[in-house]
Amino acid sequence: EERLRVAEAALEQIADLSIDLGKAERRSQALKILVQACGKTGVPALLIERAVPDLEAVANDILGILSDGRMSLRLRSQRETKAGTMQETLDVLIADEQGERAYENFSGGEAMRVDLALRIGLSTLLAARAGARCEMLVLDETAAPLDTQGRMLFVEGLQKIADRFASILCITHVDEL
Repeated sequence: EERLRVAEAALEQIADLSIDLGKAERRSQALKILVQACGKTGVPALLIERAVPDLEAVANDILGILSDGRMSLRLRSQRETKAGTMQETLDVLIADEQGERAYENFSGGEAMRVDLALRIGLSTLLAARAGARCEMLVLDETAAPLDTQGRMLFVEGLQKIADRFASILCITHVDEL
């Protein structure tokens, strides 16, 4: 009889543990889903994917002004790996008269124009999403890598986008600017 009572108690304990195990497994599955959703291929990737077209549009508007219409950019957020799977990335591809090339294949002055266009584009986009406006543009030694023609385009570009900002502060050691 004692062994029977011990066995019955063990069966009750097994039933209780089985319920606890089921709860723990459901919680584990929920946590795995959360880890995946919050990982770099989850919600952050979705937010980036949705922002890319808007960022491209604003940055291309600025880049067109800064490059006298010669350059445009495209942001690629995924690329295929050698294994044939898709990998999250953020590649900046720039097109000019010579075709589309990677960011790394452009000169310092051309890269500066792209950098500036992306920075202004991102600032404008973030401000707009927050219900605000980007009122001030501060540029520190932005024109340093530019040649004479590039500097002229830079100044013309700033004049063309001046109405988008209440103030533009440009810090430089280039005397002609």
